[in-house]
Amino acid sequence: VQELQTAVEELKSRYATALNENKRIIEHKSLEVDQVRDNVEPELKELEDGFESLKAPEEKQQSCQEKLISWERIHAQKCKTLRELQELSFSQEESSATPVGSHSLEEENCNIEKKYEDLKRQLEKVAFQNKELACRLQQEDESLQCSQLQLEEKIAEYNGLTRQLESALEEGSKMV
Repeated sequence: VQELQTAVEELKSRYATALNENKRIIEHKSLEVDQVRDNVEPELKELEDGFESLKAPEEKQQSCQEKLISWERIHAQKCKTLRELQELSFSQEESSATPVGSHSLEEENCNIEKKYEDLKRQLEKVAFQNKELACRLQQEDESLQCSQLQLEEKIAEYNGLTRQLESALEEGSKMV
């Protein structure tokens, strides 16, 4: 009986260590998610402001709104995964009173690692999409500036032709 009690205490100790490790991993993941969210939200805000100031055609604006919805879905998925991780942590804390086999604990750790990798991939995907969108925004801004310069040149040319036409009309009326 004493040997079994010692074994139970050892298992409890190992379980507590694994639980603490899981908590640390979850806290680390939560910090990473918060950091990424803090980095992504200002960029999204900046991109939205840029789109509004460009006065782009309705099609471009619609495309940007669809991308924003996509990012919000990804963000919602990340939040859902984070909640699942937290629920998993809470369920592990609650079940710490009963001995759990190391096999199920390993499965839980494996599941947490898979979810972490999925989150990491999704964050990298969002970061890549942000870079692409920023690049497209810069290209559109340059294109808009070029078009604006061409428009100003055409207006100047039009004004010059208008003055020539008025001058020719005056000369024609004087000749008449």
